[in-house]
Amino acid sequence: MYWATFHSCACRRSQDKRKGRSPERLPRLAASVHGFIYKVTAFPGMKYEKLFRLPKGTLNVEMREHSVMVTCSEHYQVKCFDDHSWHLMVDMGDGTYKADLYHKPEGFPLWYGREKPSLLTQHSVTYGYNWAGMANGTIWLDGRQVKVEGFGIRERYVAVDSSAAELGGWAFMRSLDGFIPSKYEIRIEVEGYLYRILAEVSNATTWGVTFKVPDNPVATLTFAKAEGTFTAKDGTVRRLTGGRGALSIRQWHAYPNILPRELYSDEQLTGEKFATL
Repeated sequence: MYWATFHSCACRRSQDKRKGRSPERLPRLAASVHGFIYKVTAFPGMKYEKLFRLPKGTLNVEMREHSVMVTCSEHYQVKCFDDHSWHLMVDMGDGTYKADLYHKPEGFPLWYGREKPSLLTQHSVTYGYNWAGMANGTIWLDGRQVKVEGFGIRERYVAVDSSAAELGGWAFMRSLDGFIPSKYEIRIEVEGYLYRILAEVSNATTWGVTFKVPDNPVATLTFAKAEGTFTAKDGTVRRLTGGRGALSIRQWHAYPNILPRELYSDEQLTGEKFATL
C-alpha cells in the first residue's frame, strides 16, 4: 500500500493580499489561561470529506526519465520529480473541491521507521517521512478559485504487508467492525496451584456496542476447545484435554479498526447494535 498525503494547512490566500486585504490569519493554536501553568489548544485537525472505494488495479505507478507518476483514478495524481519536488492534483469529481499544487521541500525529510519499520499498532507496520517546504498553486472550493502560497508539509507513507500480531491469533468480527483475539491463554494461580489453559474461541457475542468500534468492547466468548495443564504444589502436572468453556471479557486494549464499515458497505448506520448488559 502506498499512501502519499499533502498537508497545506499553513498556506495563505495570496489573492486577498493582492487586493489590498491582509492575508487570512491562522487560528491561535495555544492560549494561556489565567491562573494555570498550562495552555489550551484548538488545533483544527483534518477530516475525511469523501471516501472512494476503487477496484484492484486502479493504482498505477509510471517510471519516467526525470519523474515518477502516481495515479489513482481520475481523482488523484502526483508527479514526483528527481529534484524532490511534487506536483499534486486532486479532484473530487463533483465540483466541491479541486487542487493543483506544487511542493518544493527544504532541508531534509524527517523519517520514521527507516532503519526498522515503525510499529504503530499490532496491525499497522509502516515507514515513511514528513518533509516541510514551500507550497503554491490553486484550489477550487465549490467552483470558487483560490490562489495559495505558503508553507506546507507532505508525507510519504508505506504500509508493510505484515503484522506484529501472532499469525492466526486474530479475527475480524463483522458485528464488531473490528478485530478480536481468537485465542486466549488463561492462567489462574492460587496458593501454589497453577491452572494454565489455551482456549480457542468458537463464538462471541458483543454487548453495548455502537456502529463505531468501541475503545473497550465487552464480549461473551464461547470456547470450543480448551486444553492445558494443572500443576500441584508438589510439582505434579496433570494434562487437561477435551475442555469447553465460556468467559465474559472487557478488552483492555482498543484494537485497531483497519477495516472500517465504509470500505465494504454503503450503509449509514447509527445507534446501538445490541442491548447493554
